[in-house]
Amino acid sequence: DDGLFVSLQTTGAAGLSGITSSLFAGSEVEEVRVLDFDGDTKLDVIVSNQATMQMLKGNGNGTFNVVQTLDLGVLG
Repeated sequence: DDGLFVSLQTTGAAGLSGITSSLFAGSEVEEVRVLDFDGDTKLDVIVSNQATMQMLKGNGNGTFNVVQTLDLGVLG
């Protein structure tokens, strides 16, 4: 397993294609969620597998910063 890349594309004015961002989500990814996790009106990305959950905070311009990685241990 080489891991998963997540690509997100924003929609610009008049429905034209905006910014495309590609994020390396890690290996053995089980779930990816895109939502405004922190209430700042900018979309964030949550990526999880059996061992970790990572929050990538959206900057509002199509880029993201890793702000927190939680070690969940091995579940199952």
